Amino acid sequence: MFRKLTLTLILFTLLLTACGPAQTPAPDAEPATVPTAIPTAVPPTATPEPTAVPTVAPLTFTDGLGRTVTLAGPARKIISLAPSNTEILYAVGAGAQVIGRDQF
Repeated sequence: MFRKLTLTLILFTLLLTACGPAQTPAPDAEPATVPTAIPTAVPPTATPEPTAVPTVAPLTFTDGLGRTVTLAGPARKIISLAPSNTEILYAVGAGAQVIGRDQF
């Protein structure tokens, strides 16, 4: 009986040690770095040349069913079908274009 209990405790201890987190090595001390001097004088900038206004080209892509879809320009209205997609749209600044959303 004593042998079984001892063996069980040893196996249980080994199991717990194997499932524990791995030890992380101590970080090496990095040598101190000296910050470089930042120039205080601002170099003169050239005047920007006027750029041409980009034209809106038709957008062509293939949907999930393999059909080719062509849009005359970027989407002006968006319907979001998942709450996570709605959050992403608002995060990238397209919240004003969202006209419909999923009820969550």
